[in-house]
Amino acid sequence: MTRVEAIAKCGIRAVSAAEALNCELTNRVGGNGPGCGDPFLEYSASVDVDVGGLTQDQADNLPLGGCSLAVYYQIDSDWIESLGEGVNFEDYAAWDITRYEIQ
Repeated sequence: MTRVEAIAKCGIRAVSAAEALNCELTNRVGGNGPGCGDPFLEYSASVDVDVGGLTQDQADNLPLGGCSLAVYYQIDSDWIESLGEGVNFEDYAAWDITRYEIQ
């Protein structure tokens, strides 16, 4: 989902908190690193959604028992390869969020 959709469903506090976290490699895509054949490496971070700060409509539309909001980043493998050996791509990546997901 988009940022606007995530705010509508989970509130700005959850979205801002998830965006502020350091992300980790998910190992779902590109987990073996650049050159493994995947078009990108996937990173994510997530926070628990506090329903106390949401409207009743927002809370009613989330899973019972609580949920998390995850943000995902994709770093292009070809771009990483173009930097050459010995360059820490994480220092140069744009870290633009590609999607949000309720878990």
